[in-house]
Formats: sequence, structure tokens, C-alpha cells
Amino acid sequence: MFLSIEITPAKVYDIAIKGKQKATRQEVEKMLKWNVIHEMDEEETNNPTCWAAEINSPKYGKFIWITLDYLNKYNVEISIDGEFETLVSCKSLASAKRWVTRYIK
Repeated sequence: MFLSIEITPAKVYDIAIKGKQKATRQEVEKMLKWNVIHEMDEEETNNPTCWAAEINSPKYGKFIWITLDYLNKYNVEISIDGEFETLVSCKSLASAKRWVTRYIK
């Protein structure tokens, strides 16, 4: 199940960074620290297939994940009551991270 989010992308985010009242998209992207979940690495190649970032969102929870699926799509996922829900599937890791920056954080 995918969530339908109607948000016009903004160039400026209303958050405080280093004493500023506004931050650019690039500054917001730097705030998210994506960690590789090595327990999920591909067995044969040891390539990463799962990344997590702490978002502490009242709506989406404490963490958000990006997982590489068998179709080579990068799924942005949240956990609700222990069940994972895919919010969107992207063609690249960069586009999945960008989607999180734009719509979640």
C-alpha cells in the first residue's frame, strides 16, 4: 500500500540550523545520517541492501528505512506496530534519499 502525499516541493524548509530560521534542501539532506544495516547485506557480494535514518517523526515513527528489493527498486519503508509499510519505490538510492528529504523530514 502506497501513501498518496500531495506536497509541493519547497526550496526552503522551516527548521532551525546553526542559528538560522530557514534551511536549504542541501542543509536538510546533510542532517539525515543514513546508516548501512550490515545484517542485511547481500550474502554473495556483501553489498548493502538496507539503510536506516533516525527521523523521530510523530507520524512515521523513529526510523525510516530504504531497502533494495529483488526488482532492484529502492523502497522507502516505515514500521507501524512492527509491520513494515512501503511508502514509495524509487529507481536509485539517491532518489529514495531525496524523496525522504522532500516529503518526510
